[in-house]
Amino acid sequence: MLLQCQRCGYQWDYKGNADWYTSCPRCRTSVKVQRRKEKKPQE
Repeated sequence: MLLQCQRCGYQWDYKGNADWYTSCPRCRTSVKVQRRKEKKPQE
């Protein structure tokens, strides 16, 4: 998932597991993770 920091503009390919926020590797600002939740199939 490609993320971009709103403070410094740094872009990176995020491969972590956070559902809400992560930190920018360059300036350590909190960046919102927009993860799409997949629905579990009904049994």
